[in-house]
Amino acid sequence: LRREGVCDVAGGRGEVAARLAHCHDVPVLLVEPREDVDLQATVMKKVAPRLPARYRAHLVAAGRSERVDRRATVLRRYFPPPADDGDAWEKIDACGVWVGLHADGATEAIAAEACKRGKSFAVVPCCVFPSYFITRIVEGGTPVKTTEELVAYLLEKHAHATKTTINFEGKNVAVALDAGVRVAADPASIAAALVENRPLLLPGAAAAWRASREWVSEDGTLDVAAMTRLFGDASAPVALPDGARRETTVGAYLARHFDKNDGEARPYLKDWHLGDGDWYDAPRGLDDDWLGACFEARRDDFSFCYVGAAGTRTPVHADVLASYSWSGNVVGEKTWWLFPPAETGKLKNAAGDLVDDCRSGRYDAAAFPDLARARRLVVTQRAGDVLFVPSDWHHMVLNTADTVSINRNWCNACAVDRVWAHVADEADRARAELADCAEDVAARYGGAPAWRREWCWMVERVLRDAARLNVSDFVAMVHREVGRPLAPAPAFEARVRAKVRAALVDARDRYGDQLFHDGAGAWPADEDDASWGADAAAAARARLDAALAALDDERGT
Repeated sequence: LRREGVCDVAGGRGEVAARLAHCHDVPVLLVEPREDVDLQATVMKKVAPRLPARYRAHLVAAGRSERVDRRATVLRRYFPPPADDGDAWEKIDACGVWVGLHADGATEAIAAEACKRGKSFAVVPCCVFPSYFITRIVEGGTPVKTTEELVAYLLEKHAHATKTTINFEGKNVAVALDAGVRVAADPASIAAALVENRPLLLPGAAAAWRASREWVSEDGTLDVAAMTRLFGDASAPVALPDGARRETTVGAYLARHFDKNDGEARPYLKDWHLGDGDWYDAPRGLDDDWLGACFEARRDDFSFCYVGAAGTRTPVHADVLASYSWSGNVVGEKTWWLFPPAETGKLKNAAGDLVDDCRSGRYDAAAFPDLARARRLVVTQRAGDVLFVPSDWHHMVLNTADTVSINRNWCNACAVDRVWAHVADEADRARAELADCAEDVAARYGGAPAWRREWCWMVERVLRDAARLNVSDFVAMVHREVGRPLAPAPAFEARVRAKVRAALVDARDRYGDQLFHDGAGAWPADEDDASWGADAAAAARARLDAALAALDDERGT
């Protein structure tokens, strides 16, 4: 709760908000329309009398709560605010949990809006108002007239909503939903996040990195002198505020743009390949990297460093190849907006273009009419934290402080089905792009069947240039990995192997004539007859068949 805060809806004079802020140091937003809310008065009248004597004496002597001043905010609005009230929604969405204790008419709205926007919530229903909410019907067609029926009605809002009895007098049954980003507690939680394709926060997972030791000053900020000494002459790409890109050096960027929080829009140094140095270790559980092994032979990688002053950001996007990614903060703080794959359509306009900035009031609501209703997770990532970003989750990232992070795109068996779907889509585009060339290639062969192998090899070349992974690369990657347990935990093995097998079968059935491997099991990139010859095609097909056989052997069939 201290990381992302609580939104207390219809909290009256703010006793819950005051307790959270003063007693627990939790940031809290009180959404309450009345004008006479005075949280300091509530602390003194409602909270102070119930505190232990020494804490009460300190509060009374001070005459006010410093924590309430610092941690509590009142938003004078009815809930839910209008969809076009961007300022209100930005504050409400920033809270990790929405709560309503006896929130009366706002109770259902809290649950409904939280489910719609992918937020966690907890409400304790009290008054029902059956003559006002006449459309409430529980399963079986019974109108909602009692608190018990209202609890049942709210539980139907989401398949994972739960109810709990709280130990206090009066109406004390809570309906809650935990929809937030999970925090990694053990290897099992990491395994579940991979298999279920959901985000996961690993607090402190980057704290022991060499980068976190050698790039950070004693005060926790970036050691600019050390970074300049280590990397000052290194070339790195920079994204300008207008979206253009240019090359600079790390030293020049740090000197001109970092640690200068004057409100000016600044360039963002991003997608910088660190090279050698052992500056980080992939977090345990996120280190079974099939893509990394696939690209080692090409002397290419998907590891990047990002250096951005406060206010720099990455627009809404999904990661390359539908891969997983993880991001570790060396210094600074980021806010992430993450959208599940099912919400992707709501992020686009009629032309199919993605929104650039998803924050309320920062996009054209007429052009993106569904964006306000898109479910999202809002996550704060602090120095030392690693965030796991699942496959096909679009996201926007804002540096809320001067920040340096190390990021890696990767995948393992759990994401193979989504990576394959992406490669297959790109393969269809490459075939369509080269369709007009097929007749010319066939003519050079005098119509002999061998022409199609060369044309398919040409498709593979275009596909690799466009997507960095072609069908032959995909088959080689899977073939290399399948002779071992594939799932991150034994309980998921059968499920994961079935996904890998389905992807291979689809590759065979749709693109079996587009596979070519050399003697080392790699796609032959040289433009000569051997690259698309019968031997290269047979070698690739043999590896695909061997991979399927290995998967079947492990299943015991």
